[in-house]
Amino acid sequence: MNKKHIHILGICGTFMGSLAIIARQEGFKVTGCDQDAYPPMSNLLKKNNIEVIKGWSKKQVSLKPDTFIIGNSLKRENELVKSILEKKLNFISGPQWLYENILKDKVVISVSGTHGKTTTTSMVVHILSAIDKTPGYLIAGSTKGRANVNKGESKYFVIESDEYDSAFFDKRPKFVHYFPEFLIINNIEFDHADIFLNLQEIKKQFKFLTRTLRGRAVVVGNYADKNIRLVLGHEKWFKVKWINKKNNWTYKLKKNNLKILYDEKEISSINFPMIGQFNAENALNSIALVSSLGFNPKKASLALENYCGVERRQEIIYSSEDFILIDDFGHHPTAIRKTIDAIKYQYKKYKIIVIADLKSNSMKMGAHNENLLDSFKNADKTYLNTASINWKIKDVFNNEEEKFKFFRHDQKLIMALKQTNLSTKTIFLFFSNANNYELKHSIISLLKEYEK
Repeated sequence: MNKKHIHILGICGTFMGSLAIIARQEGFKVTGCDQDAYPPMSNLLKKNNIEVIKGWSKKQVSLKPDTFIIGNSLKRENELVKSILEKKLNFISGPQWLYENILKDKVVISVSGTHGKTTTTSMVVHILSAIDKTPGYLIAGSTKGRANVNKGESKYFVIESDEYDSAFFDKRPKFVHYFPEFLIINNIEFDHADIFLNLQEIKKQFKFLTRTLRGRAVVVGNYADKNIRLVLGHEKWFKVKWINKKNNWTYKLKKNNLKILYDEKEISSINFPMIGQFNAENALNSIALVSSLGFNPKKASLALENYCGVERRQEIIYSSEDFILIDDFGHHPTAIRKTIDAIKYQYKKYKIIVIADLKSNSMKMGAHNENLLDSFKNADKTYLNTASINWKIKDVFNNEEEKFKFFRHDQKLIMALKQTNLSTKTIFLFFSNANNYELKHSIISLLKEYEK
């Protein structure tokens, strides 16, 4: 068993915490530090006997690990980072460490794209676990029915991969470190305005990703996305499998019946447990990928009938005869719009009230303002938390005052909801990339009061 010691800075983030757990499974001694620790990651680290030190004290160098792994949230000015550099101690980024110590000897399946990465990654893992041995995997979200990370039993390793930078000293996107043999690109849109200036820069990162592919690599891409077509269109050294293209992989979705087709011929017809066209596309990407591995696509499709999903992706966290509260991680206009449309289609008799917390870096900077109003248009009413934004609300929502309400403190929202005459058959759809545990519990308590 490998007894080397790693100390992880920023260990409570989803990626770094998952890396810590898989390192522990591989026999490494693992410790780490972070400013704050919240469930579910704090509980997972404790369950795996991983010590977490609060804060960034430079005294942590006295632990004398073989390597410090520095998360991408850490800055050069950090007290512990400065001490590591001054003492010339060994350090590395998380993605590079993961490749060198875990992925190098695996057949890597990488799932990328602006939206749907977590769901699609978990779908691939679910299918492979059902029809083959459990793969190794790292999913950047809490999955239902399984842990979000496991070293696995098979030769495959499935990893959720994004274009965000790796560390303050390694500005390459995470996904260029993984050297996949199989790759999914769900979609490509502008996001991460804190590190990218425009869509062209985002597409450039995906170009860099294709440069890391070997000649036998297979890429599954969405032909309906023009940005993916531009990224993949002229490359010759890897194979491309298209979804949403005639004579390739396509689908038909009617309510909860999902038909999978290849070359216009039906492969399977399943009872699909998810809602929305975007989830059907996530499923199609997963099936096309697993088929590229040599597995039967019909078996792959049928495996999805008992797929349980991912927490905070259209997750019903409260339900009664009159009210439903749905929690969703959506924080990009496209994801918000598609989710609202899917909920509206699925629950035709319900009124939809959206509560959105605009906390992503791109939202705070106003990078999505051009599309923000349109993303909420199909909701009956929208409450927006504007506490974190750096732009003027009236510049975007000037003529929509009746349909939109704004709040900067959770209690203001609760007071506003109390003063609202809530009708029966109402769905509350909560969007945020933050956890907001207390606010969601307050909303549930309020709904229970209405029902007394």
